[in-house]
Amino acid sequence: MKDYIGVKVVAAEPMSRGAYNEYRGWKIPSDENPEDEGYHIRYPDGYESWCPKKQFEEAYRRYDGTKLPSTAILMNSGDYKDRFKAEYKQLVIRYKGLKCMLEKWDNGTLEFKPTCPRSTYNMQIDAMVNYIAILEVECPSKNGVSFNQRRDILEKKERDFIAEHVSVYAAKYDYVKNRTKVDSEREFFAECFAEYMMSDNPRKTAKIFGEIIETALGR
Repeated sequence: MKDYIGVKVVAAEPMSRGAYNEYRGWKIPSDENPEDEGYHIRYPDGYESWCPKKQFEEAYRRYDGTKLPSTAILMNSGDYKDRFKAEYKQLVIRYKGLKCMLEKWDNGTLEFKPTCPRSTYNMQIDAMVNYIAILEVECPSKNGVSFNQRRDILEKKERDFIAEHVSVYAAKYDYVKNRTKVDSEREFFAECFAEYMMSDNPRKTAKIFGEIIETALGR
């Protein structure tokens, strides 16, 4: 036999073995305990089954689109575009996690003592921002417009809006001393567009910026 990895999203609810048999209209076998804890599972194709509690909770995690496990389906796809999306989403999730940690560090609310010096985390978050920007450059729209070309097709009022918020962002999130204007602008672009694409409820600035880009790209 060979090893396999199963990747799927299922709907499930807690249900005892006895309740599941009753739900299916079956008579429970005499050698089975109706009080056994478990889960009623429904698969994407409509197939239903029951799984003991221990085995289910070892195999499944509650779906959360803001967590890394949610990218597993895309990562396992045979379509390279889906795998690209997974790579991007994983990076954004990790970036947001590190950014949140650094903010708590600065505010004195971090619940643990980091094992690395702050300078190491500064380099890491800068590398992540650059990585996000690279992935966005590699992913042109259906009209063939790359991320680097997006600002060139914005109207002046839109550029002014972005410039204003870049300066505010740079003042608030100055993680690295001597950060250049280009660095701050690039990080602002990466974070705003990532939030617009990933969040169900993006902040006002990210929403406006994302809609500007989508309009400029003709999507």
